[in-house]
Amino acid sequence: MEMIIVLLFFSISGAVCIQLFAKAHLISEASVNLNQATMYAESIAELFQGYSGDAVMMSKDSALDSLVITDKENTDKKTLILLFDKDWNLLQSPANPETQSMAAFLLMAEIEELPAAVVYADTQYALNISLDQSAAVCNIEVLDIQTQDLTKMSPDKIEGTPIYSLKTDIYLGRK
Repeated sequence: MEMIIVLLFFSISGAVCIQLFAKAHLISEASVNLNQATMYAESIAELFQGYSGDAVMMSKDSALDSLVITDKENTDKKTLILLFDKDWNLLQSPANPETQSMAAFLLMAEIEELPAAVVYADTQYALNISLDQSAAVCNIEVLDIQTQDLTKMSPDKIEGTPIYSLKTDIYLGRK
């Protein structure tokens, strides 16, 4: 009887330890994904600033192989898409369905040119901005798409688990 109690206690302790190791692994994986997502999103934000919000120039940057999608309704709105494999390696040729099937993570940067008065309406400088001035806004979102089939999604309805998002803007001045 004592031996059965000892075995029961040992098996419960073993189960708890296995759960702890599994949870630690999941936390570690989430931490790696968050760090990588943050690094890539901040890099895109810096490119956005460096190219003054020009999505086409950003996509032609030698470090990127990205897909630029123009919004049909709003020609000032462009979406830059980068695909990564499960180890966060940038995938080449993101428009290729074969590449899309290997994608585990997606970075989407929506870039839009808006009137500066709208972008900076909540700041103290809003009164000094005239209507003929503009600003570019970039909404960056990094998604975990490991459970999604990207080839069956349209670019405007990409679904996934959000990992990180970042919003930045740049004042462009007069049009």
